[in-house]
Formats: sequence, structure tokens, C-alpha cells
Amino acid sequence: MADGIKKNKQGSISGGNQLEKRTITAMIRIYCKSVHRSKELCGMCRDLNEYALKRIEQCVYGVNKPVCQHCTVHCYSPLMREEIKKVMHYSGPRMLFRHPVLAIAHMVREKRKKKNNPGLTDSDIRSQNKIAK
Repeated sequence: MADGIKKNKQGSISGGNQLEKRTITAMIRIYCKSVHRSKELCGMCRDLNEYALKRIEQCVYGVNKPVCQHCTVHCYSPLMREEIKKVMHYSGPRMLFRHPVLAIAHMVREKRKKKNNPGLTDSDIRSQNKIAK
């Protein structure tokens, strides 16, 4: 499949953060097209998309990243967090119709990672941040 997304032996979609990146980009596109009436991403949405992709790339959880709603680490600045919440609130219900595979994969990740994620401690996060620098 495209963008680093593959099917594993059980036939389910895998690809770690690549799937997360495709999902957030699709959500921002839906929002921008409908709310800002833009065929391509407007400047504000392009900046938000770049910011979101960078946050996903630098996530302290790595490929075991939980969905944002269940994350214990708030890596977005307060302003960007409010913007992405607007996008997710608007686009979330529409994803099932426009990008059903991404939407279902997101729901599966949400349930699986919520159930299996013990969370990182503050010292784990500090250690990973030191390693990343």
C-alpha cells in the first residue's frame, strides 16, 4: 500500500506513525476544504499540518504512540492544541465517509493502544528527550 502502510500477515494495516501521519493530513484536508473553502491547504492549515507531522515524528512513544486523545504527554503548544481539536472535532465524523480505511484503522489503534499502553513516567520521557537531542 502507499505511504509506508502495509498489511501484516493477519491482513490488518500496519505502518506505525506513517498511518498516523496520513490520518492527520486527511483530517486537516477535510477541514480546510470545507471550512476555509480551499482546494489546496491554505497557509494556516499547511502550517498546522507541518506542525502535527513534526509532533508525530518526535513523539516520545515512537511507533507505540497512542492516539492523541489518550496520550499523557501534551506535546502541542496550547494554541496548536486548540486548532487541532477543532480539526479533529469537525473531521472525525466525516472521516468514516471520506477515508473509511483510515478511520477504521484509527479506531482500532485507539482501542488497542488505550488497552495496552501503560504510559511513560516523567523520568522515561526525560531520558528519551536526552537521547533524541
